[in-house]
Amino acid sequence: MTTRENEIYNLIKKNPLISQQELAKLLKLTRSSVGVHISNLIKKGYIKGKGYVTIKEEYCLVMGGACVELQAKSKNDLTNSCLTSLAVRGTWRNLIEHGLPIKLITALGDDIHSNYIMKELETNGVDYCDSLFLKNSACSSSFSVFNADNQLEISIVSNDIYNSLTVNFIENRLELIQNTNSVIIDTNIPIDIIEFILENYKNKNLFLEIISFDQIEKISNKINLFNTVKISLKNLEKLLGSNLENNIDFTKLTEKLFENNLKQIFITIKSDEIYHIFKHYNGLILSKKLESEKQIMEIYLGLNN
Repeated sequence: MTTRENEIYNLIKKNPLISQQELAKLLKLTRSSVGVHISNLIKKGYIKGKGYVTIKEEYCLVMGGACVELQAKSKNDLTNSCLTSLAVRGTWRNLIEHGLPIKLITALGDDIHSNYIMKELETNGVDYCDSLFLKNSACSSSFSVFNADNQLEISIVSNDIYNSLTVNFIENRLELIQNTNSVIIDTNIPIDIIEFILENYKNKNLFLEIISFDQIEKISNKINLFNTVKISLKNLEKLLGSNLENNIDFTKLTEKLFENNLKQIFITIKSDEIYHIFKHYNGLILSKKLESEKQIMEIYLGLNN
């Protein structure tokens, strides 16, 4: 759905009997242009029949980052020569291969990298029309340098743009939250927004992904209010305040986290080494090793049942 189609769609949802002429006046378009957009909405399955009856679609809502990541990897330790790559990162990527429509709320600027992100989102069919768009601003970005052994040497991250997201901005998009059961939040989102979601939407299937080491403190006392949490081993160490050794008993280690709403935790060690810690219906805390990150969303969305 394009930005203009999204505007027309939202007006139709508020007033299904609105005329094309009225839509044209509100949006300062010609009536013929409105007609083309409505035809596209019908073809895409968003509206149907007389009076533009809207179709309630199933989707997964992601509230989180969309970041451009530049990586440089040294070819060897003897020269300054390196290989570089550019990619768009975000929690939304983990959902693409599962076929469920994705709606993303993030913050984007108007720089060249923001345009690159938007093209990548459109290519992958992610609806980001309800995001915050800031003029004269740069998108979130990171720069990482790896040595010849693929070990991270330094990483520089700029995430300030997400601080522009406010509770008031989210309150104007409550319908997106109300019309889905699956809400995925990452810790790039300001803490006051996270608190607002936890307070008002406890009945939703809330998923939290903890992105970085420095975001642990702001969220540590709210982790057990989510249904599902994804966290790296390194961040788990930060959360628990201890270094974890080999042969860890994750069930005992995370037992206290399950005292509230939390039903499952995914602990990532490597891309092919993930532990699923979950609360069984009889109250026992159980652990299962997964082989890929794809399984995380399959379990969360119930696609493996």
